[in-house]
Parts: sequence; C-alpha cells; structure tokens
Amino acid sequence: ILDGEDSRVLRECATCYACEEYCPHDNHPFYLIVERQEEREAWPVPIPLTKQQIRMMGPRGEIAPRTVTPPVINMCFFPMLQGCIRGKLFEGASTIAG
Repeated sequence: ILDGEDSRVLRECATCYACEEYCPHDNHPFYLIVERQEEREAWPVPIPLTKQQIRMMGPRGEIAPRTVTPPVINMCFFPMLQGCIRGKLFEGASTIAG
C-alpha cells in the first residue's frame, strides 16, 4: 500500500477506522488506505448505496450556528441517534451533527 501497489486490504477494508485506533506504530493507516481506495476506485460500498446515504444524511433545513457548552459530542452523520446519548456520563452534554 505504501508503494502504491494493489493489496487485498483495498478491497476488503470496510472503513471502520479500527486500524487507525489500534495501529501499534502510530502510522495512521486509515487515511492511506482510503486515499489508495479512491485512487483505484476500490469503493468499499457500491456507488448507488453511497449516493443514497449522501441523500439520506445530507443537511435538512437551514444550517445556523448555535451555542454549545462542553462537553460536546459530535454525532457526525448520525444525528438520528442523538436520542441514544443518555446516562450520567452524558448529562449536560451538547450534541452537534454534520
């Protein structure tokens, strides 16, 4: 992968980010893997599903800044799961998405 050669990782990687979290050498492999996938058009998800997800998870309504207070939890593309953020650990936390 480092040399730009083909690897089964490029076809089998599901972009779960685990390699980034657990790499014992702090090489940050996730970003290189994704970059090589894009170069080789080795998409981990079929293109129609990707387009559908982009439509489903795209912003709705007007995007406006709002005041948040720490701690802040970034829901990324999953604002529909904000209701799952509960419990003592998350009391008083603000959530953002997008």
